[in-house]
Amino acid sequence: MCKERVMLKDPILQNKSFEEIFDSVVGMIDEASRRKTTQANPTLEHDLRCCQTSETLRKSYSDEHVTEIPHGDWTRIFGYSRYYYPSLYWPLDGRIYLQKNRWCFSNLLHETLHSRSAFSKKNGPCLNLYFLYEGLTELITGWILQLKLNECFGSWSAMKTCFLRSYAKWAKMWNYFSWKMGIEEVIGIYLNCSLTDPFQALVSLGNAKGYTIKNVFRPYDSAANLESAFRNELSNAFGSDFDEYMHGQILLLEPGVI
Repeated sequence: MCKERVMLKDPILQNKSFEEIFDSVVGMIDEASRRKTTQANPTLEHDLRCCQTSETLRKSYSDEHVTEIPHGDWTRIFGYSRYYYPSLYWPLDGRIYLQKNRWCFSNLLHETLHSRSAFSKKNGPCLNLYFLYEGLTELITGWILQLKLNECFGSWSAMKTCFLRSYAKWAKMWNYFSWKMGIEEVIGIYLNCSLTDPFQALVSLGNAKGYTIKNVFRPYDSAANLESAFRNELSNAFGSDFDEYMHGQILLLEPGVI
């Protein structure tokens, strides 16, 4: 697995315990944001139960922010729709769950970013907007890997990790947006859990940079409609270069893009 390979070869992670690896992930995120980040949601005690029978499969403890789940229990807890997920962040109890022997370092980084993101607040309006919630998270995952773990970034950029294949088109859109806005400023908004409306903060950043971008968010509208409307806003603001980039072969984090 990617986890073992990076642990053996990268001096940042070599011979470190799981807790030390997680601390390294948090440190990378803090350095990227240039400040100490905080959890979006508190870690709550929550028993893991079978999604079909409600049978208690595992007792959770309030101090376990990251939990490994055996493969046999994974679908019983999270359902068959998440069978292929190597990891996930659960805003309701503020925990990161890793599917044992199936997760890698980039997965842990992705979920830790979720856990410290303004867009992950429990009951927040952005949780179902996957083009935003997952796309921007995956872009920032790649950006940090590029800065800190070249070996792991090579696997990520070649689309060998589970998440990038699913979220590539969304990450690509946010890549162009971040190129125009400045990736550091975008990350600053993403990780600022004191914001009550982080999506509006991104729109306001675009307007401050001289682009006319409207906040297309409407309660109860579908995620697909909102994604299409926001992409149209970016197309109108950035012009044909944005459209050519989105339809072109260059995927992510190419020289000159970020």
